[in-house]
Amino acid sequence: MWIRFLPGKDRAPAAIWRFKSMVEVESGRKLKVLWTNWSGEFTSVEFDTYCAEQGVHRQLNAPYSPQQNGVVERRNQTIIRMARSMLTVKGLLGKF
Repeated sequence: MWIRFLPGKDRAPAAIWRFKSMVEVESGRKLKVLWTNWSGEFTSVEFDTYCAEQGVHRQLNAPYSPQQNGVVERRNQTIIRMARSMLTVKGLLGKF
């Protein structure tokens, strides 16, 4: 599992393409399909154009259906729990 912390959702497309390049070099295989949700950063014309240029087939989850993202949702919960534990151990306030 790889984690990328981003300052905002608007940085997601660029992070995905950097990640795509890294994985393709490491694995020697090309990304063929990309599943995303209906968030604005993934439905932009620029993102669609880049996918088409790179030969990446886009598939979108059904809106408001986290059930389709079961593995990702569980991983997100695990990461959040780990972060909260680290904050608690360091004595930081819950608002962080």
